[in-house]
Amino acid sequence: MKILSSIVICSCLALWGCSPYQVREFPVIEEGSVAGQAIESRPLPYWKQYRSETLNGLMASVAEQNYTLTEAIARINQARSQLQVAGAGQYPTVNISGTARRSRIETGEVILSAGFRPVGSLFQNQFGLTGSLSYELDLWGRVASARRAEEYRLQSSEYDLQNVILSLSRDLFSAWMDVLEAVQLTSVLESQLSSSETFLELTELRFSLGRGTALDVFEQRQQLASLRAQVPQVQLAREQALHRLAVLIGEVPGSVPVESLGAQYPHLPTGVMQLERKDLITLRPDLQSLLHQLQANEYDVAAAVANRFPRLSIGLTYDLSASEANDLFPNKFLSGFGDILLPFIDGGRLRGIVNREEAEVEQLIAQFEQRFLVALQEVEDSLAAERFQRELIGSLEAELEAANKALQESRSRYRNGLVDYLRVLVALQTKQRLERSIIGEQKRLYLARNALFLAIGGKLPLEGNDDEVKNRIATSGERDEWS
Repeated sequence: MKILSSIVICSCLALWGCSPYQVREFPVIEEGSVAGQAIESRPLPYWKQYRSETLNGLMASVAEQNYTLTEAIARINQARSQLQVAGAGQYPTVNISGTARRSRIETGEVILSAGFRPVGSLFQNQFGLTGSLSYELDLWGRVASARRAEEYRLQSSEYDLQNVILSLSRDLFSAWMDVLEAVQLTSVLESQLSSSETFLELTELRFSLGRGTALDVFEQRQQLASLRAQVPQVQLAREQALHRLAVLIGEVPGSVPVESLGAQYPHLPTGVMQLERKDLITLRPDLQSLLHQLQANEYDVAAAVANRFPRLSIGLTYDLSASEANDLFPNKFLSGFGDILLPFIDGGRLRGIVNREEAEVEQLIAQFEQRFLVALQEVEDSLAAERFQRELIGSLEAELEAANKALQESRSRYRNGLVDYLRVLVALQTKQRLERSIIGEQKRLYLARNALFLAIGGKLPLEGNDDEVKNRIATSGERDEWS
């Protein structure tokens, strides 16, 4: 009678969906608005704001061929399969087994102590078919909690994919800018070499006419040799950047021609819209991934707590057996069963599992808080870097203008014999150094702006108008819907 009462009570709890653990719902900010303003439902990827077909083509190649992206897609498929496994416990399990047996029986007669002497044999058949149905009543929400945890892990893996795309776009943009810097430096070095060679010819001419000294010639030759020594360094940086870029788009290093990447820096996009700090949770995929992983671990705690409570399983068995296959179905036996599993003494194993899951939740909370602070720092760092980089470029351009005037004046005074050639040489070296420095600092300005785009999460093909990544996900495994 007590057992029957327990079954009735447990059944009622199952219908009510009672859970012994109150799951904390962590605030996931809904996408669609930031800073109280609506945003486009299908925004463009941030790299399209550079208005460069070359960059767009490179990112399309990354979406189609990059192997790191393939790994991230495979992890999504793993998470999807794990969700299917976790959700299977919410449905009944049906098993069917069949047996067929044929026995040979020897018959004989006793001959004194010699044993039996076979005089004949007969055969006996036995056929059987058994069907069973079992279902665990999810009294405490253990199965449901496990499934919810895997749902959040699947969403977390999708945000991880977006974060991988951002990381790849950062590496690709950096490699591309290194190539463009090297191309422009090569062009500037060629111009400077031509100019320095002209200076050397004039210095040698003045020396041959007795209007200059051998020291002037040696100093100019040294300046020209120093300039030529920079060419291999620039070429090495260009080749290494090309190799990095080729690997990012899934190609063999050396297969990307430098001519296909352009020669000038692209359009510099304008700034981003004003954001509030909490908007980073919506915009940054790494924060969203952590938040969903945190929610998944919270449901792991609920499943671990429910695992300490009794389990009730119900089911049916259906047996058929006969000596002839034709007589199998008329002979049947139907029975039902109910099982209760109650953890009694386990040495604290289940309690330890609960403690471990709770500790993992606390760890992820601290990790999220730290990551959020780092995200704020990255935004502020990129804003400061761009601001001071613009000031630096402005100062260098003003210095270059002054250096050009100083070079002209020193050359004029040198021709008139008012100063020695060292003043001309210093002015020439300063001018050429500033020309090369401005190219590098302009690249750093682009990197600072790109860092700002990355710091606020960027705009990804998974949510934008580009379908390359979505197509790769769709063809990599079965899926129901991506929206």
